[in-house]
Amino acid sequence: MYFTVGGLRSGGTTKDSMILIGTEIATGGPGTDVSEFSTKWLAGVFQNQKLDNIVPLNIHEYVHTQQRAHDINELLGYCLQEGSADFITELVMDKSRQTNYIIYGHAHEPELKKEFVTDMFSGATLSRWLYNGGNAKDMADLGYFMGYAICGAYYGQAKDKQQAIRDIIELDYSDTVATEKFLKRSGYITDPYDKAALLTELAKKVPVVTGLAPFANGDSAVDPSLKEITIRFSMPMQTGHYSISLGEKGKDAYPITKVSWLTGDNRSLTVAIALQPGHEYEFVCTDRSFRSVDGYSLRPYTVHFKTHP
Repeated sequence: MYFTVGGLRSGGTTKDSMILIGTEIATGGPGTDVSEFSTKWLAGVFQNQKLDNIVPLNIHEYVHTQQRAHDINELLGYCLQEGSADFITELVMDKSRQTNYIIYGHAHEPELKKEFVTDMFSGATLSRWLYNGGNAKDMADLGYFMGYAICGAYYGQAKDKQQAIRDIIELDYSDTVATEKFLKRSGYITDPYDKAALLTELAKKVPVVTGLAPFANGDSAVDPSLKEITIRFSMPMQTGHYSISLGEKGKDAYPITKVSWLTGDNRSLTVAIALQPGHEYEFVCTDRSFRSVDGYSLRPYTVHFKTHP
């Protein structure tokens, strides 16, 4: 377990058996000066945080070192991974967790449960429920509460409590069949749902790239003197959030030099480029930061083209 000063990104994270605690977040409290921060997220975190909160934080992260959580692609799996660590922490300490999201979750549980059902089988909904301290509408990280509540229900109905703890910690959160089976056994969601219908309806809310300008994706004769590309989206996107990464062809095929929002309706993004004749280019608009106004993540989109000699 390592304690360090980080970049105001995370209070704790893990890698294999190692735990890294971001002490600049983990030790903040009501007296911490947050006047220069661009978002109100940490002000809310610090308002109810005491120094002894570092104990449940350490236990939460320690639980993560015991889990199998590789290549999760559904919100349900992510929420169970995080929420289970909170639930096990509560059992270890024999004391109710009093985080902002758990307090808020208990107060708004019926409506949160209803909304969660519509989002839980997609990866495009992650930013609506987790790791969204900088842009949450009401309360950040409510996915932690949903996973915590589901695990609590599973434990509550189990006759063998020791086996229930083992089931919770050792669940393969990347196995969508196993996580849905776990949810059903918990009895937490009592109303029937149609998974296929939920995904069909959700697809209408997920933003996609609709095209490029001034050329089409895959063009093999792009003018090398071109200085800008415009990327167009199917719906308005959140300002200030974008994530563009290298494609499979690597750094030599990456043409972008600058990114800036173009239109007032936030449906287009302009990127400045530097091109060479007779060269192949590629980059990826990823789902990590591109989000619609309603918080749904972009369907990843690869841009590739060639310039003429």
